[in-house]
Amino acid sequence: IIFLGGDGQDDPNEIPLLTEEIKNGYDYVIGSRFLAPNKDNGRYSNKAVLPVNEFGNKSITFIINILFGKNITDSQSEFKCFVASKLKEINLQTYRFEIETELLIKSFRKNFKIKEVAVHRYERKYGKSKLFDVPFGRFLFGLKVLRTIIIGYFLWRWMLNYWRNKKVLLTGADGFVGSHLAERLLDLGVKLTIVVRATSNNGTSAYNFQNLNHSYISKCK
Repeated sequence: IIFLGGDGQDDPNEIPLLTEEIKNGYDYVIGSRFLAPNKDNGRYSNKAVLPVNEFGNKSITFIINILFGKNITDSQSEFKCFVASKLKEINLQTYRFEIETELLIKSFRKNFKIKEVAVHRYERKYGKSKLFDVPFGRFLFGLKVLRTIIIGYFLWRWMLNYWRNKKVLLTGADGFVGSHLAERLLDLGVKLTIVVRATSNNGTSAYNFQNLNHSYISKCK
């Protein structure tokens, strides 16, 4: 699955650079703007990556690397590629710009094989940055990302360590609320058994015990 900006700043011709590393066995490949020295390769201009954005990105990336013991160069890159089955294992909670940070941290937590490849970044051709639509947009974005980092470092780590390989019996997992709860438990590495209510041939209620894999949601009606 390819993530690509629709504003013309990412080059679709560089998609094979990412997919090739997926073929080489990586789960998550990031198109990094900062992996190779820009002054030697001319990978982006000050209009393609504003100095304030570059400073903010590298500051956030530095914090993530320190906390999680990694060596990522571009934590906020929107140009990325996932193995589809691996992406489905991540239960996302954010939906705006901080989603890049959540994807990265949860990939760390799940021990995905991650690789960065150097890509170019071009000046925006279409649309306008949403950060300009909100007063102090960049500041608010930074706060949201920092909140995501803090939650990822403390809460997600504790939850994964606590729930991983725990055996849980869940009733009503074929309903709306139950299915979402089951999805969260599976995301935490729980060994989940659900009890599904069914109607027997004589019209009476019966219960079936099912051990389900991570793709069970599509089977629940």
